[in-house]
Amino acid sequence: LPVVAQLGCDSVNNKKKVAVASSRMLTSTITSLTKERPLESVEALFIPLLCCRDTGTKEPNQAQCELVSKVVKSAQLPPDAISKFVSKLVKMNAVIWSESSIAILTTLLKKRVTLSDEVVKDISSIIEQKSGDLCKNMKFSALFLSLVTNHGSEVKKAD
Repeated sequence: LPVVAQLGCDSVNNKKKVAVASSRMLTSTITSLTKERPLESVEALFIPLLCCRDTGTKEPNQAQCELVSKVVKSAQLPPDAISKFVSKLVKMNAVIWSESSIAILTTLLKKRVTLSDEVVKDISSIIEQKSGDLCKNMKFSALFLSLVTNHGSEVKKAD
């Protein structure tokens, strides 16, 4: 953290700079880790972060979801890590699907990796369950469009 130490904390502006530098450094570190160890990052970092029940709320907060989305977009995860990530998210039933967490699933589906019929069926079930509550939500619509566009043939097989 030498960059953080160099900035100092004498004024309000410097405190903001430290926070921004720390945030960028954390994001950069997690991205590097994910590039080097993608499967381990999914298993030991992303899934527990998104499925954590210790905070009193069952829903991951927006900052957590944005961090995961940003890392997934920039880390170039291999297809097997993406498949595992999607599978764990939909199989565990531990994620509360909100606008923020739906964006992560959409990002993963846009990577166009092959998913098992069972996982596609589970995603379809999630969409069906949430369609009443989130039908006017743009991120939910993007999830549906991404599923149909990128995995339409698999959706047909799953039916």
